Amino acid sequence: FRGEIKRYDMTLWDITENLFFYVFVAIFSVSFIITVHEFGHYLAARYFGVAVEKFSVGFGKEICGFNDKAGTRWSVSWIPLGGYVKIFGDVDINKPFVWDHENNCERRLTKEELKLAYCTKTVWQRLAIVFAGPLANFLFTFLVLFLLYTTVGQSYTPPIINALGVDSESYKAGFQMGDQVLEMEGRKIRRWSDVYRTTMASPGAKFDYKVLRDGKEIRLTAKVQEMEYIDMKGRHRTHGRTGMVRFRMMKLERIRSVNGVDTSDNPELAKKLILQNLDKVITVGTRFQEDKDNVFLVKIPSEYNQHHFNKKEEDKDIYIYIVDADKKYYLRLTPFESFYEIYHIISKVIKESAILIKVSVQGKTDEPAVGGVPKISENFAKAAKSGWYQYIIIISIFSFMIGFINLLPIPILDGGHIVFLLYEAISGNPVSPRIQDIAFMIGLVLLGGIMIFANINDLVIMISKLE
Repeated sequence: FRGEIKRYDMTLWDITENLFFYVFVAIFSVSFIITVHEFGHYLAARYFGVAVEKFSVGFGKEICGFNDKAGTRWSVSWIPLGGYVKIFGDVDINKPFVWDHENNCERRLTKEELKLAYCTKTVWQRLAIVFAGPLANFLFTFLVLFLLYTTVGQSYTPPIINALGVDSESYKAGFQMGDQVLEMEGRKIRRWSDVYRTTMASPGAKFDYKVLRDGKEIRLTAKVQEMEYIDMKGRHRTHGRTGMVRFRMMKLERIRSVNGVDTSDNPELAKKLILQNLDKVITVGTRFQEDKDNVFLVKIPSEYNQHHFNKKEEDKDIYIYIVDADKKYYLRLTPFESFYEIYHIISKVIKESAILIKVSVQGKTDEPAVGGVPKISENFAKAAKSGWYQYIIIISIFSFMIGFINLLPIPILDGGHIVFLLYEAISGNPVSPRIQDIAFMIGLVLLGGIMIFANINDLVIMISKLE
């Protein structure tokens, strides 16, 4: 009973301790990225001669602000969940009326005001203003990652094997733990991803390797095994597998067996067996697929797991470490390499998001396709705690996702406005205000429903972790 109370108190303390940090990081991150988005709209509007009435960081009542020479009110408001830009003259060109706040009535725009109004610009200029928001997010992602990779470098995993799949093609070919991959098909290998990407895309192929073992260079040839399965999130996967692995850590709850002993749903037993066999070659089974365990030969160093013997931290640590988790590796890239890496990251984000949405709609996974505020806050906070480098990476990716989501053809988003403007460009007539109003209401309900579902789903997951 006392043990349960202690664990419960620690959980409440951890939540209380992290709450303000999570909230602060999430608010700052979301507000910053949305400000980038709105600044794109602002710059495009000013470029095409459209007046901007207000640029607000946050919503609701203004805390402070000032007016610039162009008449734009720059302000910070009380509700720090993003921001907005209010463009002048966003009305029906056939009925150019605005609300006169001073006289509390509707009035027609003057000729001078019409010159600065959004509604009088060409359809392509208005299209550019709308698209400029997502474009700003895309450019921010590219510029930040490009500068990061060409100055500090890209974080990477050294091409040194520390685990081997039992009965895998690499195991049969004679690879051993501790081997450092130097070359693959005569091409120099600098990081693990150089091997991983090629073999993942080449099931059934054979590759020649040069590896460094105990100070000597040797050559080995191994086939890439073809894998086809449903992963733990319900996604269909088809790719190549060598069996050569570079683990950073293992999550105890995902370890299915240790030296043949079943540890399914028993992380404490898994930890006990592993701690009894530190610095020895053991077999560890883990599950990446829906219905199959993968067993690896691995040696778990004692020097990285001494904290597990400290009873004060015993309940907190859920990982077994195979390398020094605090040691980071960075590889400075050339401009061309940076372009390629950014393209690879962005295309992967889009592809994985699309696959997850598809299996979620089909009911094949319990994994939420859309993360709500709790999940987003958790991701930002974890990244911030991991260090400035990881935080910059995730905020860059988040910026891209904000831009991408805004291009979806949902009426309330930029993508919906773009659809209306494209219709106007093709037909020569704007979509009627009534149809736009109805579409915006439908879009608002749809987007609101998605966000409500996402947030409730996140809260349920968070609460279940406390049980």
